[in-house]
Amino acid sequence: MILKNTVTQAPKNSAGKARWGIAFLPSFWFVQGFFFFRSALNYFFPVRSVIN
Repeated sequence: MILKNTVTQAPKNSAGKARWGIAFLPSFWFVQGFFFFRSALNYFFPVRSVIN
């Protein structure tokens, strides 16, 4: 009931939207940074055995 209420009121409530954004953005940037870092390592140091 509480989870359903927060999910339905998240787009309307600015505090709920900020809470979802704060919860979502660091994981997104962590994943993007991880893939970018791994591709940069593959580009500069092509040692597949160390990365994999």
